[in-house]
Amino acid sequence: MSEEYMLCNFKNCYTPLTKTAWITRCSHVFCDKHGIKYFCNHEARIKCPACNEIRNRESDIFKIDLNPSDMLISCVRPDKVLDYASRAAKLWCYQMQIKRKLNMGSVCSKYEKMASEAVLKYKHENNGQ
Repeated sequence: MSEEYMLCNFKNCYTPLTKTAWITRCSHVFCDKHGIKYFCNHEARIKCPACNEIRNRESDIFKIDLNPSDMLISCVRPDKVLDYASRAAKLWCYQMQIKRKLNMGSVCSKYEKMASEAVLKYKHENNGQ
C-alpha cells in the first residue's frame, strides 16, 4: 500500500506532512516551517496564508501530532472518537481534492509544454522544406 500524505498548503511548498501539521479552522494545513513563520507571532488575529481568511490565533489554528499514540486515542470516549474521525475524514477528503487539483494542473502544464514544443518542431521542420 502506498503512503498518502497531506501536503503543505503554503503556495509552492507542497511539503508532505508526515509528523506534525498546523491546521486552521478553514481546513488548510501547513508544514512546521510555515506554521512557525506565520502562526507563532504575537498577533491575536492572523490571515490564513492559503485563503486569507482572518483567524484567531488561539482558537482557530492548531499544531497537531499526525501520529498520536494508540493509548491517547483509547482514553477518549467512543462518541468523541467518532466525532474526531468524522472531522478527520472531512479534512482528509478536502486535502486530497486540493492535491488532485495540484496534480492535474501539473499534468496539464506538462502536456501543454509538450504540445507547444511539438508545434514549434513541426513549424521548424516545415519551414526548412
